[in-house]
Amino acid sequence: MKWNLKGFFKIFDGAISIEKTYKACDKALDTLKNYSKNPDAFTGDKKAEFDETVQEAETMARRILDQKGQKNWPGVFREMHKNLAVMHLEMGRYDEARKECQEMTEYGEVGRIDSAEVMQQIADRESGKTEPSEQQPDSQP
Repeated sequence: MKWNLKGFFKIFDGAISIEKTYKACDKALDTLKNYSKNPDAFTGDKKAEFDETVQEAETMARRILDQKGQKNWPGVFREMHKNLAVMHLEMGRYDEARKECQEMTEYGEVGRIDSAEVMQQIADRESGKTEPSEQQPDSQP
């Protein structure tokens, strides 16, 4: 029996690449949220590291999305669009976030739900509405 190890390594490499991309996106989203809470804490080397973290995640997500038409990874593609949409949202790039949301709608009901959630966050930010975690609790009568 002849084994096709080359094919196996391609599949394995793809899985590793996807996992690394998810981790990079999670790190970038956490960093962006911390930045939005306290931008003054990001100066000098910390700001450079922040920029690099976000750029790396964006580049890795785009590389995964470049596989459309070659790979059958609809859930992964949807999640990469969502990660990019949220990154753009956190950076105040609302038009780019909307483009990613439009892409998400092509991935069934889950994509449409994810898109609607991010679009609502964009609308809230544009209208000046505070984040839910920043809102004052309702007063009790």
